[in-house]
Amino acid sequence: MRVFWSTTLFIGLLNHCACYEEKENCIVGVVGEPITLPCFYSGHELNTLNFSVEWRRDSQVLLRSVWEEAERVEQWPTADTNTSRLSDDVLENGDFSLELSAVLPLRQAQTFHMFLVREGEARRSPLCTVCLRTAASFTPPSVQRLDPPEANQTTFLCRSVGGHPEPTVHWLINGTRAPPGASVTSSTAPMANSSLHSIISLLLADVSHQTTVTCSVEVPSLNETLNATSYGVKVSPVGSRASGALWVFSTALCAAVAVLVTAAIIYQVLVDRGHKELRKTHRGYRYNFSGSSEAVGVSLEHSDGSDSNNETDG
Repeated sequence: MRVFWSTTLFIGLLNHCACYEEKENCIVGVVGEPITLPCFYSGHELNTLNFSVEWRRDSQVLLRSVWEEAERVEQWPTADTNTSRLSDDVLENGDFSLELSAVLPLRQAQTFHMFLVREGEARRSPLCTVCLRTAASFTPPSVQRLDPPEANQTTFLCRSVGGHPEPTVHWLINGTRAPPGASVTSSTAPMANSSLHSIISLLLADVSHQTTVTCSVEVPSLNETLNATSYGVKVSPVGSRASGALWVFSTALCAAVAVLVTAAIIYQVLVDRGHKELRKTHRGYRYNFSGSSEAVGVSLEHSDGSDSNNETDG
């Protein structure tokens, strides 16, 4: 009994290791591009046999082809569907590789089996088994430095789209220091009418304006890492001296303008006062002149009256 269980456990471990190795050795197909699932036969001469070939993905038949006397007499799906086909070197080289016109994004790795069945025989174990993982490159990420929502806090936004599967996002401050995990929030979402993904990651950090922050989007299945960096504002000594000189010049210019404006206002006030005094003097002169004329008229009238009276008395 102990021997039976030991044998069973050993076989189970072998199966587990075989499955693990199969998953680890998956080939990677890029989404939207063609790919070939390799399979080769090195047995009997195929041009003397009647046989059929089936490529399956789980229980789904992807392609079935029947050969009789070295001629293909049947194939499903037909060649005009242009989704999957066998190599042209089936009989010459035993190349039963399956050619897929375009890779579709898959959430998990999938296993494909190829069965070669001779006429009159039952279907046996698959001749070939191929594991396929799919991946697609993300766009180069972009990093934006947003307005700080709190005092001494700055938010950085990293965004990338059009990839598969979900990537891993890493942040670096000044190229060396990783921020605390609690300060990073990342979310992945499927794109509209597509099986590809977009990712957004937010970093909230207490950094100065001179700090450099880098966002990295990593796709391990493609061995691909895309980086984007937000460079801080660097202040050099020359720039500082230039800024100081510019500040002094601006201050002096503002002071000169203020003096000129003040002088112009004072001058305008003095001019207005002079005009007012001139108008007052002119009005007084006219009044005095009018009064003197009236007095002269009265004197003349009085003199004429006196002369008339004197003549009458005479």
